[in-house]
Amino acid sequence: MLVLSGLCGCRCFRQDGSVSSVDKQRIVEQAERAANRGDLERAHDLLVAAAKESPDDADLHWHLAIVKEQLDDSEGALRELKNCALLSPQDCRGYRQMAKLMYEQKNFKAAQMLAEEGLSHDSDDRESILILARIARDQHRVDDAKGYYQRALGLPYSTVEMELEVADYYLALNQQEQAGPLLRNIVNHNELPPELLASAWWKLGTMYESVGRWKDSSSAYLNSLALDDERPAEDIERVSLVLANAGEHQQATEVIQLASMKRVQRNIDKANTPVIQQATLEEESSIHTTRQ
Repeated sequence: MLVLSGLCGCRCFRQDGSVSSVDKQRIVEQAERAANRGDLERAHDLLVAAAKESPDDADLHWHLAIVKEQLDDSEGALRELKNCALLSPQDCRGYRQMAKLMYEQKNFKAAQMLAEEGLSHDSDDRESILILARIARDQHRVDDAKGYYQRALGLPYSTVEMELEVADYYLALNQQEQAGPLLRNIVNHNELPPELLASAWWKLGTMYESVGRWKDSSSAYLNSLALDDERPAEDIERVSLVLANAGEHQQATEVIQLASMKRVQRNIDKANTPVIQQATLEEESSIHTTRQ
């Protein structure tokens, strides 16, 4: 295989066995292509072989850590990230990614320490700031969370996913005046992926509904439904109620019919599902929560 030949032959390694910078980039690109097509094992093998030959290359340990994380090998990822931090202590990536792993494990104290260490090397590292915001949010430290979120928003090139996260937080705090501009800015960009636009429109509908702006809410909800035809019947019924409150009774009737069709189709699908799978579906249905 061509992908493996770069590692097995002499083309990628110097005489001392280490990987040259040019060939390291080639290996990383090969690993990324493998990961993008879902072949994480191949990506892992490529990077392990390269890191074994160049154990002092922090960048290879970093890429290997990311692949191990995707393979749900948290311990292996943490080990590679520690290597990355030891070999390149001024690089915030190792600290940030370790902070992310600690946050996911609910070890907030370690996560905060690592994120702050990362920021001491790069004060504008957005992901480290967001980790601190999430820790403060989860610990109900509202002022700290808002401060970190605003700090992240103030950096260049904010992402839509981040803006949705911040808007979600402000909606949870019932601070529509803060969430509204973020959501309206997102929905004004029609070139965004439909799933992101649908989510932003739905959140706008929720926001308007909470303050009784029925027409604005129904319009936002309908825009969301137009982009996402996978909404469950319960969500569609919610839209019909908002339409009724807005005085749009004919449209409310049409939407409730759509919800009924969804329920019928769900029952048909359930009836056609092998018995061995029905218990799993029923369990999933029992814990269903409306997507936000």
